[in-house]
Amino acid sequence: MIRRDPTACFEAAPSGCNPVIWGGESRRVIRLRAGNYTCGAITQKQYGEILVYQQTHAVAVGRLTQKARTYWMFQGQFYWEDEGYKPDEVKALILDRQDRRERRVSSAIAKVEMRDDPFLHAREAIPDDVKLVVWKRDGGKCVQCGSRSNLEYDHVIPVAKGGSNTARNIQLLCESCNRAKGANIV
Repeated sequence: MIRRDPTACFEAAPSGCNPVIWGGESRRVIRLRAGNYTCGAITQKQYGEILVYQQTHAVAVGRLTQKARTYWMFQGQFYWEDEGYKPDEVKALILDRQDRRERRVSSAIAKVEMRDDPFLHAREAIPDDVKLVVWKRDGGKCVQCGSRSNLEYDHVIPVAKGGSNTARNIQLLCESCNRAKGANIV
């Protein structure tokens, strides 16, 4: 599993820290801070390269040995994991997590909008004359199994999918057959 860490950030190493020797010269370092821990040390140039690359790829930016975590940066956010994922796996997990979040939010918004729409809840009852025609046509028994108990009026094409309350679109089904049909509607 991969987790986002909103406390993680890059920071300049304090002036008292030993600078990194890079290419034969001393360079100011930047390190990753995650909560009360710090890890890794990179040069300003490496930091700039990471900032560009992490826009399209997950980049391992530090290892917190105290907690056996690898820290990653992707699209400006920091994440950690302790399962040894590869960069493409980290990116896939993060994008999947974002997709699930977006679907969850979209679904919640749609539910709120549906709750506030009075016309969605006003479903017309099947007229009595239609019920009588269907009862006679289907012989007062389930059209699937022939049962005469626990009968229900079923819409062949559900109202939610554009079906109507006409005799042509309604049939008699027993409770069991109606539930089995409902589970298979796409």
